[in-house]
This record gives sequence, C-alpha cells and structure tokens, in this order.
Amino acid sequence: MAARLKERRDVVVRRLIHRDGWLCWLCDEPLDPSIQDRAHPRFVTLDHLKPRSDGGRNSIGNLRLAHFACNQRRGTKRLDVKCLHGRVRCETCGEERSFDCFRKADKS
Repeated sequence: MAARLKERRDVVVRRLIHRDGWLCWLCDEPLDPSIQDRAHPRFVTLDHLKPRSDGGRNSIGNLRLAHFACNQRRGTKRLDVKCLHGRVRCETCGEERSFDCFRKADKS
C-alpha cells in the first residue's frame, strides 16, 4: 500500500514540476529533489491552496510544490489569490507569483 501512495505522489509531483517548475510556490526559492529526509526543512512537499481541513481536495488544481518548512509555516492559513493572466497575486499581502492561471477558491 505504501508503495502505491509513493508512486501516486511521484506522478503528482512530476505533473506539478511540469506545470510550475522547480520552485517553492511560497518563497520562490528552488526545490531540491535530492533531499529525501522528510524532516529536512527543504524537503519537497505538496501544499494545498485550499487546506484539506477547510474542505480542500487533493486535485492537481489545488496543489502546489513547497518546501517542508514553508508548508509548515503556512499551516492551514488560507491564502486568497486571484488570477492575473499567468501571474497570481495574494489578496492579503499583494505579492505576485508567476504560476499557471487558476480560479480563486470559493469561500465556504
């Protein structure tokens, strides 16, 4: 069972790399695929735009790559974002990121 989950995670990570590149979406720093220690601050994790605790799904559209430390720092805080034709702006802090277009998550 664990092997199937790792295989599925690897497929998802490859799709996200193809879409977003090797950058942490929270800090814009490069991701290092050679780090395999899950407790390492720069380990590559899957971050949910809409947290699972808030009803977010494990769909590709709701996932981004992030360093373990960045993902932990963010926790379950919801980042409100809006599409800017290929760029994404956080409506809370106004910071822009260059990711594929996605829709603002509906507030429940």
